[in-house]
Amino acid sequence: RGRQLPTEGAAANLTVVEVEDTLVALSKLGQDVRAGIGGPVVAITGSNGKTIVKDALVSLIADRSVAASPGSFNSQLGVPLSVLAADPQAALGIFEAGISRPGEMARLREILRPDYGVLTNVGVAHMATLGGREAIAEEKMKLFSAIPAEGWVLLPAVGTCPLIEDAARALTCGVHRLGDPGLPCFSGRASIPGGQVASLQFPGGEAFEVTLHTRSDEIIEDLQIAVTAAYLLGVDAREIRERIDGYRPQPTRM
Repeated sequence: RGRQLPTEGAAANLTVVEVEDTLVALSKLGQDVRAGIGGPVVAITGSNGKTIVKDALVSLIADRSVAASPGSFNSQLGVPLSVLAADPQAALGIFEAGISRPGEMARLREILRPDYGVLTNVGVAHMATLGGREAIAEEKMKLFSAIPAEGWVLLPAVGTCPLIEDAARALTCGVHRLGDPGLPCFSGRASIPGGQVASLQFPGGEAFEVTLHTRSDEIIEDLQIAVTAAYLLGVDAREIRERIDGYRPQPTRM
């Protein structure tokens, strides 16, 4: 503001838009672009595991065109930039939402307006700025408050995250819990070089042996979240089995 703009060279052909607040303007652009995305949107949040869950879920839905957050683009800048880069013709959007201060999730909710939601966990990340685990849980659950009745949210297993229970009861969409009867799960895990083998069990009695290319219990839980979300999105059990068997988690920070 107040600076002389170039009148010669390549910069002379640039369009400059002056706004009061660049973050607010970027968020509004994200809202406008989100309104033009034809397919449903899945929003993933949690203190840990967002990127692993998102990347695995994208791999499990390999037969659909998916617009997804690149890397770990889940901040107040990353979310609108991810939406701005999304293909509006995609069959499904899968975006991460991360926060570090109170009030940020409401802004991300307005950008993403998710049809489905996933909460990986509630930990201690950003506790100093968010004000404790109870405040973290309350803030993260705000992402799901406007999910329509025909949508759903996938939450941690009952009893593992008591701080979300009040907010979960207030939701008007379907609520699923990781490990619920009627949802897929891993069982009978055993270590092998470079990973684990497990039985992937589906409702109705279908079970498949799969190789999980990690020894991390935390990452395996993230993979179960992704498998469950894919199942809720209608992916066939055999397709899930084939894709998770070949999936290798990647480094998550970009």
